[in-house]
Formats: sequence, structure tokens, C-alpha cells
Amino acid sequence: MYNEYFGFKETPFSIAPDPRYLFMSEQHREALAHLLFGINSDGGFVLLTGEVGTGKTTICRCVLEQLPENCVVAFILNPKLSVLELLSTICDEFRIPYAEGATSVKVFVDKINAYLLDANARGLKAVLIIDEAQNLSTDVLEQMRLLTNLETNQRKLLQIILIGQPELRILLARPELRQLAQRIIARYHLGPLTKKDMSAYVNHRLAVAGMRNELFSDSVFDRLYRMSGGIPRLINLLCDRSLLGTYAQNKKRVDKKTLKRAAREVFGEMEAEGGFHRKKLHRAYIGLGILAAGFLAGGAFYYYKPFYDHKLPDLKAHVVQVPEVVESPKGAEPPKALDPPDDKSPDAKTREVPVTAPAPEPENVIASPAYRRPMPSLTTSQEPEQRSNSSAAVAPGNATTEKVNSGSLESWADRPHVYNQSSAYESLFKLWKITFRRDAGGDDCRQAESQGLQCFSAAGGLDELSKLNRPAVLKLHNKNGQAFYATLSSLNGREATLSSSGETLSVGIAEIAQWWRGDYTLLWKPPPGYERVLQGGYQGPVVGWVRSRLANLQGKPIQPLGKIDVFDKTLTEQVKKFQIAHGLKPDGLVGPQTLIRINTALGQGIPLLWGNKKDGR
Repeated sequence: MYNEYFGFKETPFSIAPDPRYLFMSEQHREALAHLLFGINSDGGFVLLTGEVGTGKTTICRCVLEQLPENCVVAFILNPKLSVLELLSTICDEFRIPYAEGATSVKVFVDKINAYLLDANARGLKAVLIIDEAQNLSTDVLEQMRLLTNLETNQRKLLQIILIGQPELRILLARPELRQLAQRIIARYHLGPLTKKDMSAYVNHRLAVAGMRNELFSDSVFDRLYRMSGGIPRLINLLCDRSLLGTYAQNKKRVDKKTLKRAAREVFGEMEAEGGFHRKKLHRAYIGLGILAAGFLAGGAFYYYKPFYDHKLPDLKAHVVQVPEVVESPKGAEPPKALDPPDDKSPDAKTREVPVTAPAPEPENVIASPAYRRPMPSLTTSQEPEQRSNSSAAVAPGNATTEKVNSGSLESWADRPHVYNQSSAYESLFKLWKITFRRDAGGDDCRQAESQGLQCFSAAGGLDELSKLNRPAVLKLHNKNGQAFYATLSSLNGREATLSSSGETLSVGIAEIAQWWRGDYTLLWKPPPGYERVLQGGYQGPVVGWVRSRLANLQGKPIQPLGKIDVFDKTLTEQVKKFQIAHGLKPDGLVGPQTLIRINTALGQGIPLLWGNKKDGR
């Protein structure tokens, strides 16, 4: 109706997923890259999630336009089907003939398997795309996994892309679907647009429709962003109704009054008054993201099977300047007021601490001096050997036997023992089933080194820790700013378990954010001979260890270590692929974060924040 009035060639704000109107923000480019990476890999599942209206289907259609010529695609838009109905739909999409009235799952599976073998023989790659996959039942998802069992020595014969709302991540985190989760080779979560991206998005759609003049002022964009929360579909609806109202008033630009009237039509009277505020959206995202982070922390099981939830909502969306204070002597009582920082202390400097997980960092950034020292020779076992006990030693045990108390961190901050850093490390050592000595002189990381582990310290967030999937000592701060410590031993949905000196506390994840500035230290198991970050040209048995483990995770034969001990271009590319799949910066360097994820994928007797602590899952 208003196209001719404004000079549009077509309606600019249709909610139809037209790839011509796809605005490639940074996160949309990353999502597209992840889908294409998954399709070009050797098979398995690819996962794309996002809130309603964030552009998932549009990106999927963009992917379809960029598929290699040798790809044959089945695209299912309505997956709320039974196992039999879905199998028959797959046959229909791939144009696989079957007998009318067939009611046997085996008949359909045999037909699909025969088709996949024939397609592979003809050099074709079969891709199955399922939209709205959060509606799939567990039985259907399990059948999808069974379809991917058909493979050659080089690759799986069916690539499956699952697209859905955030509930899909929670669904895939169920224990009965862990085998499917292990086959996910790439994940991406689309969030709302930023304010800057939103204005660029609107102007992009106007330009594609043929309009070059600005129709929205900065102040209108501010109001539009508050109302839409950065969700593209809501932006489209609001802009469309605003342009219609502007046309009806014979105006040339959208004003705030017209936008408010449009919001009443889109949201209803009450929602229009408050708008779809970003704060409201973030509260919903935080709750959902925390729940998903806890469930998904154990998902990085195998190479190309990452726990990668790239855009988990932040607990706080900014970086703050905070002064770090002197830590109390071990065993000291909590102080009544903030102690002045000691300029000579290495922890007393002021620095920027990201409250939430930062972007993936290069592996050559080393955060803790504890793992800069040369390591002793290690056994090949993923679980460290237990040391002999002594009168001053704490015997390894199972932390799950500790009594779990409900309470608050505020009450815990009144306990003297939490101000003793070693009390938290004692709990961390217990999770690793290694010996902790109280008379070791206070260097807890050196104790870990002597038993084949290293410390990794950084500043991040719970989403980052969920991806690393290791218990960690958190450096918390009381109301006076004084540091105290607790071991984060598990994440379970919205709840977290903290422990110190044999005492365990269950608290909500949101409460941790109020007391924690992001500093943590975890333990990890380096490979034999590892001393520093590995990169191209490096030689030694540790290179062979990395190569053989990556090959193992890809289902390839392991070569003798002595013959493959040079870090060459082939290994660099393998490392980059692994890093992409696990949400790391693909720099080809093998440092603590990459090795931690390799160990998780191997799943051999390592304690996890989420998952089976016995087998690493």
C-alpha cells in the first residue's frame, strides 16, 4: 500500500525469509560459516538455534543457495511427526520410491540406506535439513541418529542440520540423547541484534527495496530498539506498521508517536507502553541461557562433537573496572572493612575483568604462571595416580559424599574457612582424586604439578566455564570487597554446587554472579612432555600425541607416535577444524584450552562440571 508513496520496488519489511534481505551481522556471518563448515565436513549433525524471529530460517535458505553442486537436499519444515511419518517424508524429499501403504520402519530405513549408498557411489552428498527441530520427539531424534550410522571409512553418508529454538539445546542435553549430542560437529546460537546492527539492518532492508532516503531518526531507532529487543521479526513488524501509519498521515519520516501507535497494534496496549524492552528480553535469555549452559556443559565429547553454544546470554553485558584487594592470610577471620591494597602484591593491580566469557583467545595467551614451568613426565592415563597418604595429607575421595546444604553465599561469607584459599583447593583436589597436603607451604598449583596436573587461571564467566567443563576454584568477594574462595563442583540447570573444607552449598547461578567478578582457576591434564604452547614447526612426542588423539576422535587409525612428531601444515589444519567446532579461535596453536577440550572429548576419567564423572560424558 505504501510502496509507491515511499518509492519502494517492493515491501521492505516482509517477514518472509527472503535471502536477498539477509543482513549479515557479525553473528549471522559466523552462523552461516558454521553451517557451511558442517556441510563441508565428513558428516554428522549441525545445530543452529536462536530465539523466535532471529533469522534462523533465512540463514538456512542462504545456505541452500551456496551448497556445492554435488549436494542433494531434503528440507523438512514441519517435523512434528512420528518416526514412521518422518521417514516417509525423508523418502518423499529425496524422491525415494516406496510401496504405498508401507508401515514398517525397517522398509523405510532400508530404502534410505540404499539411496545413500547409491548417492555416495555417484559422488553426491546427502543433506537433511529439519526446521523447528525443537518439536522433534526423543524417539524421532534417536531414529535420526541411527540414520547417521551408515558410513564409509572416510565419512558418514548423511549430513543432518537441526534448526530450532533454544528449547532444542535443552532437549539435546537429555541423558537419553547423549549419543546424538556426541555427533554434533558444529553449533551456533543466534541472539538479538545489537543497537548498532539494528539501525544498519533497517537501512539495509530499505536499500534493497529501493529506498535511499533515511526514514528513521536516531531517536526513533532508540525507541524501536527498546520495543523490539533487537529481534529482527519484531523489527520488521514494527517498521511495517510504522511506515503504514506514516503514509496514512502523509508524512515523509517515521516519528515516535507513529511508532508507539504501531507498537500498540503489534504488541497490544499494555506491551506497547513498556515495549519489548531489551532488559526484559535479557532476563528471559539469562534464565534460559543459564539452564542451557548447565545442561550442555558436558556436550563436548568427541572431535567434531563440541559443546559449542557460542552465544549463550551474558550474565552481565559489560566490562567493569574493579580494584583487586589483598587476599587474607590462610585461616584468617573475615575483615570488618575493606583492607587497603598492597602495591607490592601481584594481585593488587587494577585491571579490567570481563564478567562474562570473552571472545575466544589465542592459545599463546597464558593466564597462570603455574603452567609456565616445565612439567614432569606423565603417564598416558587421563586420571592421575594417587599418592601415598601421610599424617598431613588429605586422602582422595568422592566429593559427592559431602553433605549438600541449601543456603546463600551471604551466609557462607561469614565462615572463616572460606577465606583460606587452600580450603577450596582441597575440595578441587578431591574431585580429581589426588592427594592434598596441608603442610605443602601454600603453593597449591605446585602440589597439582607434582601429581601430573596443571593450573589454568583466567577471568571469564559461567558460560566459559561450562564450555571448559571442569570444576574450578572461584575467587569471590564479600560486601566489603574482601576475597574468599569456593570450588564450583557442578552445574545442574539453574543450580550450582560450591564446596570448601568438606562443606557443600547449593545456590542459584544468578546468585553467584552477584559475588563473583569472573576470576577462576581450574586443573587440567597435559599430555606427556607438554611444556609450552605448540605451533607449526614444533617437534617432539607431544606433537604425535596431539595428532593421534585428533585422528582417534575422527575415527581414523592412530599412527605410531615415533613417525609423526613434526607439527606440519596438515596437523595445523586439523587443529583449526577442531577449534572451530569447539568455539575456540582457529589459530592452529595447541595450548591449554585446546588440550582441555581434547581431554574432554577423549572422556577418560576426568571430573566434569556437567556429565558422567566416571566416563567423561
